[in-house]
Amino acid sequence: MFEQEPPSADHPLLKLDNVVCTPHLGASTSEAQERVAVQVAEQAIDYLRNGAVLNSINVPAINKEIAETLNPYINLARRMGLLLGQLEPIEIDKIQITCWGEPGKLGLRPIAHTAIAGYLQGFLDEPINSMGAPYQAKERGIRVSEVYEEQAHSSFANAVEVLVSGNKGEHRATGVLGVKGDSRLVSLDGYELDAALEGSALVMLNEDQPGVIGAVGSVLGKAKTNISRMQLGLESKGGLALSVWNVDSDVTESTLSELRKLSNVRSVLAVRL
Repeated sequence: MFEQEPPSADHPLLKLDNVVCTPHLGASTSEAQERVAVQVAEQAIDYLRNGAVLNSINVPAINKEIAETLNPYINLARRMGLLLGQLEPIEIDKIQITCWGEPGKLGLRPIAHTAIAGYLQGFLDEPINSMGAPYQAKERGIRVSEVYEEQAHSSFANAVEVLVSGNKGEHRATGVLGVKGDSRLVSLDGYELDAALEGSALVMLNEDQPGVIGAVGSVLGKAKTNISRMQLGLESKGGLALSVWNVDSDVTESTLSELRKLSNVRSVLAVRL
């Protein structure tokens, strides 16, 4: 680009035999710049309203029709990432996202990146988006693996699984979409259940003994905490149960402390999804 356009007739470059001068890009005109601004605004609105992504450098293009089907899976992946990031801390060095069926065909990469962002969010002070999530993971020495399984999941035609692992263990969550497109947790660390991934919730591990559910309900009732849903998964061997309690408000630390003191209760975690 010349400092002055067009260049003066006596400009040194114009006198060289091995230099070919051509007109400048049309995008530099005032009309083109105005049109670019309008297109950027239209694309931003289309993304916020419909989830469509066009002409992005860091994200694969997603048209409106695909976005309408893909967005519920992206939301599911984000919520599972958020959940795993709030469980018992482990020093992870790998995140693996596996998709079966429709989500893998439509957009494995955006689903994976969103799951990573959800997981890392709990460890960062600033918000993180799906575009920057893989780079944040790399900076922390976390390897990312994206897997598309062509064969159906053992229990579901379409499913998303997020696995975080390290030397001290792993956490694994599998989710599907409900009949209304809502996010459903169907497996957590080997326990099968059908829990809603939304709002405030308690994740509890306890001995599979009579009276535990009633005791938990009494403590939450005393604290005036309404239980909207409760789902329970049993361990095949060992006599343990894992449950997810969806509640209408955040549970206070004093209530959590009281729950952890109950007989046969191993652990209680409050999570926000």
